[in-house]
Amino acid sequence: MNRGTADIVDVKLGSSQIQKVMRGSNLVWEKQGIYEFDKGLVVDGINDTADLPSVFTSNVITTSFWVKLATLNRHNILGKSGESLTIFRIEPDLDVFRLRCDSGGIGNTVFSMPSLNTNEWIHILQADNGTHARLFFQGVESASGALATNGTYSFDQLFSRNGNDLFEGVIDDIVITNTYGDPEVEAAALSAGANPASIYPNATHYYPLNSHVNNLGAAGGSLTLNNFSATPFVNY
Repeated sequence: MNRGTADIVDVKLGSSQIQKVMRGSNLVWEKQGIYEFDKGLVVDGINDTADLPSVFTSNVITTSFWVKLATLNRHNILGKSGESLTIFRIEPDLDVFRLRCDSGGIGNTVFSMPSLNTNEWIHILQADNGTHARLFFQGVESASGALATNGTYSFDQLFSRNGNDLFEGVIDDIVITNTYGDPEVEAAALSAGANPASIYPNATHYYPLNSHVNNLGAAGGSLTLNNFSATPFVNY
């Protein structure tokens, strides 16, 4: 999928009307300013991991990110260092998305997801209000349901589950926040190319990953990249 090539889309968010239009090859959101995709972070799937500046702890969570997978293996997105129970991963080999808190009991919640391709940009949004989760791919809801375990999420690491199921590919515009809004509207806007900062102005963690690892969210701080190459960001 080439990002920024979709038709005009109108999305109502609160009292603001935003409209996606094409200006040449650039993606523009009217009334919310201009947003263009820039660079993404290349993750090697061998030992590349990233540490959050602080532990994200909440029983409510919304996450949004763009990925371009290098393989159809299992790809963990969020994890907790030192233990293997926290699971937040894409499993293209089984066409499922698997989710598990590190506290609150045992058992995974498994959501069906569409078949994915390698080397294709995919937008994923997952939202959990504490008892019920919804999953969106390319702006379309693929699954929803009650959680197998209700507990507290506690994440401090990206791209790994304590050294297992490492993510391999390119990832961009990561949002992790402790709120639950209107995921259907948010997924539609973000998959069409909206600026995540406009959709989640109060996000705790927002990493645009454009040549830097700064957190533009409320929690502040920067990611710590472990084992990455000297130039991990690529244009697209």
